[in-house]
Amino acid sequence: MTTQRLRSDSVLRFKTLGRMTSATAVALTLTACGGGGGGGGGGGASTPPPVSTNNAPTISADALLIAGTAENLTLTATGSDPDGDSLSYTWTQNRGAAVSNPTGADTASYAFNAPAEVDTLTFTVSVSDGSLSASTDVKVILLENTADAVFIDGNYSGGNSDGSIDAPFTSLRDAAESGSDTADYYVKSLPNNESYDISGSNPFDELELAANSLYGGYDDDWLRDVDNNRTRIVSGIRALDFNDFDQPVTVSGLDITGGEIDTNTSSEDAILIDASTSSASFRVLSNTLTAANTTAGTFRNNAANSIAVRASNIDAVDIIGNLMIAGAGSVATDQRDRTDGAGPNGVAGGNGGQDNNENGGAGGDGISFYAGGDGGRGGTGSNDNGAAGDAGDSRNITPTASGGLGGNGGDGDDEDGDNGAAGQDGFQNGIVGSGGSGFGIGSSSYAIRSGTSGSVGYSGAGGGGGGGGRATLIGGDGGGGGGGGGGGTGGRGGFPGSGGGASIGIDLFNIPMARIEDNDITTNNGGRGGQGGRGGRGGVGGVGGSGGSGTAGAGDGGSGGAGGDGGFGGYGGSGGGGPSFGIYVGANTGPTISDNLIQVGDGGDGATTRSDSQRAAGGGGWSIGVFDARADDGITPVLDSNTITLGSGGASGATGGSPGTSAETNF
Repeated sequence: MTTQRLRSDSVLRFKTLGRMTSATAVALTLTACGGGGGGGGGGGASTPPPVSTNNAPTISADALLIAGTAENLTLTATGSDPDGDSLSYTWTQNRGAAVSNPTGADTASYAFNAPAEVDTLTFTVSVSDGSLSASTDVKVILLENTADAVFIDGNYSGGNSDGSIDAPFTSLRDAAESGSDTADYYVKSLPNNESYDISGSNPFDELELAANSLYGGYDDDWLRDVDNNRTRIVSGIRALDFNDFDQPVTVSGLDITGGEIDTNTSSEDAILIDASTSSASFRVLSNTLTAANTTAGTFRNNAANSIAVRASNIDAVDIIGNLMIAGAGSVATDQRDRTDGAGPNGVAGGNGGQDNNENGGAGGDGISFYAGGDGGRGGTGSNDNGAAGDAGDSRNITPTASGGLGGNGGDGDDEDGDNGAAGQDGFQNGIVGSGGSGFGIGSSSYAIRSGTSGSVGYSGAGGGGGGGGRATLIGGDGGGGGGGGGGGTGGRGGFPGSGGGASIGIDLFNIPMARIEDNDITTNNGGRGGQGGRGGRGGVGGVGGSGGSGTAGAGDGGSGGAGGDGGFGGYGGSGGGGPSFGIYVGANTGPTISDNLIQVGDGGDGATTRSDSQRAAGGGGWSIGVFDARADDGITPVLDSNTITLGSGGASGATGGSPGTSAETNF
């Protein structure tokens, strides 16, 4: 009976204490049954039941998803519990731009709108039975267009490369040259700061692209970090050339360095990224761009510019978050003197007639300008005086040059005709060319401002014709006077000196919509201009013709005068110093320029002149943060919160000439 009471009390207590576990209740009951010392059957202690064990759940999900930007995505995980416990889910985003409109973060299926930019997102999904949990990671690689994606990994050694993420190409240049006009390239950074080499067969052989985006910044697991892991690329002096594309193009996450050269035979500009002709958009985002210093070309001694990014004739351009450095503009070489520009010589005058041909000789042709005078006719008949020779042609506008006077015909006092006078030489030099300015040529993309050519030298005047000889009383005829020589033509004008090369961070032309934001732009110094060369030598005046001999003792004709020599061509104008511009804005372009750090180099010095005219000296190069080449077109750049550090303007090539301007803007 005692046992029954104890059991009744134990059950009562279990029912009353709702927080007590069933195991405790059983234990209490068993203890009660074994106590009291009453006689009963077995007399030994009972064995407790086994304690239950909670097993951890498991979870699985696809480890990699490749999708397009801005897509609606759903990630799905599968959890299970060996004990059959109910499970709860938790999704957590670990890296990448935040997703939008997430739903189901506490369920097996997590849906969201992917970010609009190329990126790598990672998530952790966890499952819990309330006590124990399990988790796995999911990686989402967002691409511009999954159908056009080509992957590049220079460290891949698995063979059978096909451009997929599992078998990427190893060479960026080879992949781009064999790829389609719409392929997009996703490039993994190489270890140990190594670089992809995209230089071609010569330093000017850029990688030619169309609607091809390039994305770098990927690590060995295809995680993307454009701030700390930009993909290194080396090139010739030109790297990427995008032309005639009708789809949006983006260049992002790259670290491109242009290679320098010793000889620039064709005066090629060093342009790291060049894009033109598109009805779509072009974006340069989060790159490091280092353009090469330039070298003057050997063709006409032209200089060359260094430009980090140039864009023209594109509907919309965004240049955001880049570190860019433009190299130094090249120093122009002084021009050579002309050796091939001599003016033609004047034609010799004709010889005077003789032996019953008493006509005077014809004046020599001045080729293009001033002819010599004809010789005078010799006298005929009894004591007939010889005729005077004609004067040579004169230049009657400033600077003048007088033709030689014709010689008088022979008369009773002097039976021989007089010689014609020589024509005057042309003015020594043609007009010198004007010196170039230090800010380039203004409406399209930047172009170097060279000096102008010197003018053609002035031609010499014609020589006078010789006078005819006097006839004799007994009927001997006087000799005809020789023709005057034609004037020599002036030499061709001297070659102009090239302007110095420019250093420009960003060059824009005909861009209706442009944003330049949050960039660090550094430009180097502009190059010195080159001197203009001397013009060609003028042509030598033609020699006068010889007078004819009289017959039977009659007077001889006088010789024609020589034509004047042509003058040298004028010196070419010297080149202006190359400018240093942080941002160059051409026509039809009004960018929004905000939150940039712009550090501008010095303008180059203008070249001196070897002529007597200081107007032929080059102007000093300008140092300008933002230069509007068409400040008069009614479209003005909008500036906000930029920090601009200036260099100095270059010196003029002449005392009292035009030094370069140094200013944050020219508008």
